[in-house]
Amino acid sequence: MIELAIGCFLFLWLATCAVGQLRFVRLPEILRLTGALPHWNFFAPIPSVSDFTLWFRDELIDGSVTNWVPVRYPARGKFAFIWNPGRRERKAIFDLTVELMWHLEFDSASLHLSVPYLVLLAHVCSLPRLGSPVKTQFALTSVESLRTSDPLMLFLSTWRDVEA
Repeated sequence: MIELAIGCFLFLWLATCAVGQLRFVRLPEILRLTGALPHWNFFAPIPSVSDFTLWFRDELIDGSVTNWVPVRYPARGKFAFIWNPGRRERKAIFDLTVELMWHLEFDSASLHLSVPYLVLLAHVCSLPRLGSPVKTQFALTSVESLRTSDPLMLFLSTWRDVEA
């Protein structure tokens, strides 16, 4: 009897996951927020045409503010089609930016406690610095093409204290 109940539950969950992938079906947001239903995009019906860049700047002990510095990742090598570990960092920035934009639109009250915000902040705080910052700030920008357009500011964080 317990096997039948577990089997029915798993079948219903699988069916709900499959239906939830359809664009025209709107399932309750609580299922998405809790992670009860995954959301996969294997093929992009609307391909991405922009890149996201993470920037940071610091306030130093003397009160001066540094220039914005883009977070750089290793360039693609000749064998990137076989081995491209740098892709993970770029993909993580992309995914975190998309999730942060979702929080800005639907749940801005808890933005500073959201996982994407805290992960980006932790990443920025872990980057090597030339000076001794007391505060840091990060921004996310989007560019349609690296050669033709100016960056569009998507998000600007508040100043956050940096622990020594």
